[in-house]
Amino acid sequence: MLIQQHGRRAVTCRFFRLAAESARVAELIDDGTVEQFYVWADRTGAYVVVKTPDLDTAQAVTQAQPMAKADLLTFSYTELASPA
Repeated sequence: MLIQQHGRRAVTCRFFRLAAESARVAELIDDGTVEQFYVWADRTGAYVVVKTPDLDTAQAVTQAQPMAKADLLTFSYTELASPA
């Protein structure tokens, strides 16, 4: 599942949660849920590839993020498949 993450508010109100957000993403990388993570060059969003069985699980993962809980992020989801 490809998740596109967008910042909802000005950057200044996001910085206070950035350390918690980064720590949670690191945990998800360590446990294999997040397979790839790319921050946009302008730092206003990110692309995240997660390994989940379905959309509901991917949504649960993103909505548990500290910045999502604070209503600072929005997400869009795209199901991915192997090219074969």
